[in-house]
Amino acid sequence: MPRGKARLAFLPCNISNLYAGNPYQRRCTIPGKNILLVEDNPDDEFLTLRILRKLVGGATIEVTRDGVATLDYLFGRQDGAPSVPLQLILLDLQLPKVGGLEVLQQIAAHEATREIPVIVLSSSDSPHEIDRCRELGAFCYLCKPLSLDRLRNCLAQLNLE
Repeated sequence: MPRGKARLAFLPCNISNLYAGNPYQRRCTIPGKNILLVEDNPDDEFLTLRILRKLVGGATIEVTRDGVATLDYLFGRQDGAPSVPLQLILLDLQLPKVGGLEVLQQIAAHEATREIPVIVLSSSDSPHEIDRCRELGAFCYLCKPLSLDRLRNCLAQLNLE
């Protein structure tokens, strides 16, 4: 696929009121919905936060920057259950320490998180990678650079816009 052409793939996912652990990386506080952004690249983080603020203005957005921090955020409590209701996770696949696919596997494997919708963000448009994310229960797969319209389409499917 030529650079600049974005691939948008909707994947099945159920939504439930689940809980996530305490944030300790970064928080953009706008009262309302709770979203976890997992992104290690500061430029991609800035762009994604800017787009999210336009689309989901009433959201609290937590940011983690590697797979270990994300897993600790999601599963770090003693009882293994998150403590803040999450309506959405935006997950970069190319993460340091623990990769995004492993994080997605862990989200899918735990009853407390498996129904939180996950939008995968990746610079790859590999059909194998997209299929693997589908198998692991991702709701949507978006190629970077992220655009407002593509994310809006995903959020509209989730009634989060």
